[in-house]
Amino acid sequence: MSLRKSVRLNQFYYLTLLVSDTFLIALSLFCALLLRFGTLQLPMITPLSMLLTFIFFFLITQVISMLDDLYSVRSTVNKTMTTFRIIRLVTISMVLYIFMQFLLHSPEEYFIISRLALLYFMFLWIISMLLFRILIMPSIYCFLLRLFRFGKITICIFGESSIQDSFIRLLNNSLVYRYLLTYIKCEDELPVAPDDRFDFCMKFMKENNGNEFLMIFTDESVDTIATFAMLCNRVSVPFILFSKEFLNLKYFDSWLSTNKHGALVFCSEKWTSQANFLWRMTDILLSIIGIIIFSPVMLFTALVVKLTSKGPVLFVRNRVGKDKSLFKFYKFRSMWLSSKENTEMHQTYFKEYAEGTAAEKSKNGTIFKKTSSAVTPIGRVIRKTSIDELPQLFNVLSGDMSMVGPRPCIEYEMKYYDSKWLNERFSIKPGLTGIWQIYGRSRIAFKDAQFLDFIYTISRTDGLNIRLILKTLPVMMSGKGGL
Repeated sequence: MSLRKSVRLNQFYYLTLLVSDTFLIALSLFCALLLRFGTLQLPMITPLSMLLTFIFFFLITQVISMLDDLYSVRSTVNKTMTTFRIIRLVTISMVLYIFMQFLLHSPEEYFIISRLALLYFMFLWIISMLLFRILIMPSIYCFLLRLFRFGKITICIFGESSIQDSFIRLLNNSLVYRYLLTYIKCEDELPVAPDDRFDFCMKFMKENNGNEFLMIFTDESVDTIATFAMLCNRVSVPFILFSKEFLNLKYFDSWLSTNKHGALVFCSEKWTSQANFLWRMTDILLSIIGIIIFSPVMLFTALVVKLTSKGPVLFVRNRVGKDKSLFKFYKFRSMWLSSKENTEMHQTYFKEYAEGTAAEKSKNGTIFKKTSSAVTPIGRVIRKTSIDELPQLFNVLSGDMSMVGPRPCIEYEMKYYDSKWLNERFSIKPGLTGIWQIYGRSRIAFKDAQFLDFIYTISRTDGLNIRLILKTLPVMMSGKGGL
């Protein structure tokens, strides 16, 4: 299956669910009002109140569905998880709606405020969503695929035979995949070297007219997996990787993962110049909004940093960006030390981090970023919450960084990027947030952290970018993984 066809499969599923969700929200709201009042001809039920209430729930549904990846075809595999996430979606939406009403005290001509009507709406919405998503939608989608002659998909599966069978059973839980997929198992022993394994897989797929493939790793290292994924990405073939390593990293596709193997799905297209331009416009817009929203926080932080320790408010250092070009990188100063002392100390730490000797035990498990007496009391707070990173919004505005991307690299770190896959990060701009910043931070080792950045470079999409941006604020507020 061509990469473009794989992308279209998910886009078509998203559009189908978008239409259905719009209809179900409107229908549930309409029926809830009729159940509560018996008629819509009442002063408190105005067209404006119905419209604004609908818009609120529609927008919240889009945001939460994006975070939970509910608009992916893969969501048809796990009915239990789909049920849980739909109930959670509706519940969170209702809590946010009530909270908004509490804050705004909006008149009834703008929003529906009847508590009983909202309760009816909540239950009708949950029931209709579950019935449609789990029982009706898969059949409708398969019918639409046949109607538009989408065609079958031949997927080649590599790895241990017994595990192959378990993944086939997993995929067959989905009516959509039972209709779409034809499986071809490869039971031959696979070459160990990533290059040889890649060549073997491509030859096998060509001989069997495979469209995409699924690779099961057992005890292979992150280096081996990353090199293999890089080679696959270069030929634009949709593929799925399974490995125990992904579970350790805490970043995996929950729809296709099991208790023993985490899954990562790669079917994103290479970004065109038009896509890069549109995301640059998005960067500019989001960075301006971020600067406006966080300006009180930044001003207060600057004042506190200045009053509580000697030295400049900002810490400025050269970082390596796209195509290994240098740019000035801004953070709030969080240490007592001078810039020279700070650099020398960080070089020593980073050498230990890259060599795997920087790990420390804590009550939250192993951490790979050492705490230091050189950090100021205020510095500990702004580091843990990532407030020290907020000045990078100006780096995004200037075009040196993007809102989402790999962690910016320091010049003296370059000697540790000794593999081709490690250098893939320099093909795109570094980011204010990203997979490592959300899922890794101080709790994972150097190679694992770089692997998360690498995963982003070969799988980035608008949808992934939006999910990572939406997840950033909760991570900042909780301080998860920060020091």
